[in-house]
Amino acid sequence: MFKNEQEFSEYCNNLCISDRAKTFIRNAILKRSREPRATPLNKLYSFASQKMGVVIVCEGEWEYQTALTLEYGNATGYLEQPPTEYVKSPNKSGKAFGRKTTTDFIAFFDDRVEIYEVKPLKTLEKMHKDNPLHITKDNHGNYDNPAARKHFKERFDFDFKIV
Repeated sequence: MFKNEQEFSEYCNNLCISDRAKTFIRNAILKRSREPRATPLNKLYSFASQKMGVVIVCEGEWEYQTALTLEYGNATGYLEQPPTEYVKSPNKSGKAFGRKTTTDFIAFFDDRVEIYEVKPLKTLEKMHKDNPLHITKDNHGNYDNPAARKHFKERFDFDFKIV
């Protein structure tokens, strides 16, 4: 991904990445925010990424498929389990509170940085049903987390997506 500090600085300067966002990226490069864990319903998948030069570990098939898309797609680089953030998100009554959020991937493109939260459709449907203010669904069936999208855009100028 970034072979040295100069390459990292050039990438950040080309995208006008803030010092706060640089720190977030550096922390993502240094260490996963948490180690992926297998559960009775979720297997661990791992593969040796040629693009990244490391072993990528994914919690479940959905994350694995997303990692493969990033590996063979247009991303210039990506990492799993970027740093945890506290996102102010509404509860069922609409009151905002800090919600610990560890997204699944940070991906680097020539013109942007994207943060991905990977969830199976059944999980998204349940989360939306439990709290439609936290996980929204548009008329086309696309799910979103407006609070997380706003947080990552305002704090780092990163795009946030649920996939």
